[in-house]
Amino acid sequence: MWPLRILAHRLFERIRPGELRLEVELRANESPSVLLESLETRGVAVRAFEVEDARDRRRVALEVRVDDVQPEAVTAELMRLEPVLGVRWAN
Repeated sequence: MWPLRILAHRLFERIRPGELRLEVELRANESPSVLLESLETRGVAVRAFEVEDARDRRRVALEVRVDDVQPEAVTAELMRLEPVLGVRWAN
């Protein structure tokens, strides 16, 4: 049953209008809480996030709703944070 939930989640996440997927790479063992604080102060609503540990970094995929904020401003704000290695918006 679990594989079906994963597939359903991936199918339906593309349908939701107004929500974007943000992928951020952090240094290894860094907490994603620094991202959540920064996003929420900018007015970005975080709907969900997933954390994946790689060998030398930590990847965080966030489902966000950006209403009155430019995505470029969010990217610039996150890149100013010390533990952030990279930021990209996914389709």
